[in-house]
Amino acid sequence: MRGAMTPVDAPVEREPLLAGQQPSLVPWIVRVGVWVGALTSLASSCLLAIVHFDDIYLVNQVSGAWMGLAMYANDGVLYPPLFNGESFGGTRHMPLQFVLHAGFAQIFGDYLQAGKALSLAVTAGLALALWGVFRQLLAPAWLTIGLVACVLVSQVGQLGSLSIRGHALPVALQVAALALVARRPDRRSVVLAGLLCALALLTKLTAVWGILACLVWLWPSRRALAVTLVAVYGVAFVVGLASIELLSDGRFSENLFGLSASAFEEPLPALAAGALRKLVSLSETSADATWLLAPIAATGVLVALRRRSVSVYHIALVTAVVLTAIVMADIGAGDSHLLDVHVLIAVVVAQAWRDHVREGAPERAAFVAPLVAVTIIVAIGGSYATQMAEKTRDAALVALGRETNRFAVDDLDAHVPPGAVVLSEDATVPVILGQLPVVLDPFMLIRIGRAHPEWVDSLVQRLDRKEFDRVVLFNRPGFALDGSNSFWRELHFGPGVIEAIARNYRPAHVVSGYEIRVRRSG
Repeated sequence: MRGAMTPVDAPVEREPLLAGQQPSLVPWIVRVGVWVGALTSLASSCLLAIVHFDDIYLVNQVSGAWMGLAMYANDGVLYPPLFNGESFGGTRHMPLQFVLHAGFAQIFGDYLQAGKALSLAVTAGLALALWGVFRQLLAPAWLTIGLVACVLVSQVGQLGSLSIRGHALPVALQVAALALVARRPDRRSVVLAGLLCALALLTKLTAVWGILACLVWLWPSRRALAVTLVAVYGVAFVVGLASIELLSDGRFSENLFGLSASAFEEPLPALAAGALRKLVSLSETSADATWLLAPIAATGVLVALRRRSVSVYHIALVTAVVLTAIVMADIGAGDSHLLDVHVLIAVVVAQAWRDHVREGAPERAAFVAPLVAVTIIVAIGGSYATQMAEKTRDAALVALGRETNRFAVDDLDAHVPPGAVVLSEDATVPVILGQLPVVLDPFMLIRIGRAHPEWVDSLVQRLDRKEFDRVVLFNRPGFALDGSNSFWRELHFGPGVIEAIARNYRPAHVVSGYEIRVRRSG
């Protein structure tokens, strides 16, 4: 491989094909279709962001854990202990995202709005990073806006921009690092890329495809720069890690390293099979726009390998796919972890445009250009119709005052007395009520209980004594509250806790998707 890889911005000896006639490769009506579809979907995303800025749209227990960590941080506790005698911590999240969330909460005075504002800011940063990459790859304006829309209109794109998650920030940081190295691989760019990749890792534990791609791409012909990259990355990460450990009084390692592998609970063959099934299931059910672009991206990677012209973006996509497959073996991993792959598919499609349209053979350009354009139209249209059309209509009715907000948080206050002690499956609820959560993450409670069953027993005893004024669960009609259900046994609370809730608390109200339970008499 040494000396065989060509940097993405390296000059090509032959003249760009059809430079003056290139727009004719894609008929104007098709380009207009891309613009209309992209702008419509982006406008819908903006409407959803505005209407649902102060409600719990797309917010669940995952978002609640981020809000709880931010609330703890503002309370002077960086990483809560696993158990302090009353409340349970337990998280595998790296700190940068929730520390920023805590800072935003100081500005907004509300953890829900602060989290959504942070998500929107990060999404804007990701879109800016993608715009820079697409300009670098000489993508025309219609292709740039179309690919950005494909990412943002997808289900994982909406979770990254309209909910409260920690996946978009590390993706944006790593994409920016790739762009720096690809644009001008010199010492300054490599140092900045190393710092960005270290920040990505301090945001998400599995955010390593950026540094790996840069290293693999630089190593054959620029080993000195590769060594500089690794050195900067290593020093920045170690300094960050040590600072977090000191500021948290050792609770960082207690939380993270004690729980990081806790959900890999089966033998390796079973984990691999489960990861594959999950990936196939998510790709079938999500109807995300970028999946239709995946064959074009995969073909681009294979052709680049055959021609020995692999770019840093090709390497990043392959690395991200492998890492995502490993992550999916975790029983707690969901579709939001697919954002990395979605973004890199869009980037590699832009790379294919450069390789096969601007600089390729005429017959190949005449085939690839319309194919990419039509696929983007179909992808955006299909994803919009299946995921955003109805949501946009409902949001428009709310904005026009013709429908009440179905995700209002004020309704919770009406059924939870002031000062009430609340146990919730979703930390969002106590945080909205101004309380630190009793259970930060019900998924982690099960893992903590396996190492310290006596801690969870103390929570069961509190439930049996009916110490909580309200218990708030997700509203799942027909979902049995008993320990035999695999959901409670493997994912949330655990059988002991949920059985104690069932025998001591009865359902009283359903509000904004939550079931509010009160003490049973007697």
